[in-house]
Amino acid sequence: MKKTPGRSLDFGEWGRLAEERLASYQGDSYLVDELIESGEYTPEAAQQEVQDPDFLKSWLEYDGIKEILVDRIACKGLLKAILQKRADVIDKLISEIRWLKIAKKRGPKAKMVEGQYIYEWVVKLRDERHLSWGKIAMRLWHDPRKGNLAKAHYTMARKRLAAHHGPLAPGQ
Repeated sequence: MKKTPGRSLDFGEWGRLAEERLASYQGDSYLVDELIESGEYTPEAAQQEVQDPDFLKSWLEYDGIKEILVDRIACKGLLKAILQKRADVIDKLISEIRWLKIAKKRGPKAKMVEGQYIYEWVVKLRDERHLSWGKIAMRLWHDPRKGNLAKAHYTMARKRLAAHHGPLAPGQ
């Protein structure tokens, strides 16, 4: 990574620039090109270096897995280290994968009261019995202060019904 003369980069800015460079990279030898660009390695020496398990372990520890996966040669070296059952490389790889924490999409958490969903109860109590939000909250959660929660359930139920059946008049 080239630095602007007379200006130091903080860690956040350096990370952002590195991410941008990785995203715009079009080749399949990212790490090899990085080592050659540094001026310390010839192309053959750089290819040998990125396949070295100790290099891969240190790269995983400090810089992460993305650059290794972008580089075809480093990826082969990582696969070779895994097949050789190099415990140090495998441990760093596992810790890196845990660090990534692949986000799971949360699904709906529909809760039921006596066999009916809460939003169904709220609609029933509001439209059929004409109860206030506080009284509905008192019946469902034993706390009249949760009236806004009852109103939110009611609004969501009305939106669901409107999406399936078109706009609804109050009480339908």
